[in-house]
Amino acid sequence: MNRTVCQQIGVLLLSAFSRLRVIGLLAALLCSWCAGAAYATPVTLTFSGTDLIVIGEFFLGSGGQNPGLVPQNDWQFAPLFDPASGTAVTATVSYDTNQPDTNAGGGYSVYRLGSVSLEIPGIGLSISQSSSPSDINDMQISASASPVPQFYVAAAGSFDPGNVANFSNSVGLPEPYSFEALFDVVDGSLTDNTLPTTPLDWTNGEFSFIFTASDGSLRNVVLDFTPNSPAAPEPSTLSLTFVILSLCLGRVVFSRRHGANR
Repeated sequence: MNRTVCQQIGVLLLSAFSRLRVIGLLAALLCSWCAGAAYATPVTLTFSGTDLIVIGEFFLGSGGQNPGLVPQNDWQFAPLFDPASGTAVTATVSYDTNQPDTNAGGGYSVYRLGSVSLEIPGIGLSISQSSSPSDINDMQISASASPVPQFYVAAAGSFDPGNVANFSNSVGLPEPYSFEALFDVVDGSLTDNTLPTTPLDWTNGEFSFIFTASDGSLRNVVLDFTPNSPAAPEPSTLSLTFVILSLCLGRVVFSRRHGANR
């Protein structure tokens, strides 16, 4: 092999090596971007319940009424939920974990940015709400690891005329003033008061719908239900990051092997 051929081969190898370094750098940058994008993706928790029970209708202490159970003969809203008794419900909560706890250091966290939807198909009920930096008082998402582990979300219905919830039903219920969902969580599912990033193992759920009654009082209809099934495993943000990194690393290895075989 003469010197010229050796030089040409050396130039080609150097060029190939340079291309591989560029590809590796680009792949590393892509991995970093993908991991960041995955982390920024909102977490979504879905709670599927069954055996809905109408607990009752309660005064909230407004309109001159004392807090407590409304006499059953005076219930205006709770009976409209009766057709859904014993049926299934669903709650879906979404949020980005990259937001401040506005109650840092307290017994529970308070996060303000997210979205929530509640479904009670037995009465065709669907309600959803979301918040934004300009409507932070329309949403509260809270976690408490102790003394009673709970996950809670509350949202405005007609409370904020500028951001009324999307609401529909088939039994004549008016737009609620606000609505809430509360879940009793198994010990250990919440290690602290930060927003969870994986499905929660829970034992009991509660929906609350607050309506304005004809006498001006605020009435809270409380519904209770149990889990439909254990929380199904969902890919966590961390798992998704590992998948992306694996794909990226696989691409680098493939590029190197492919380049070596050229």
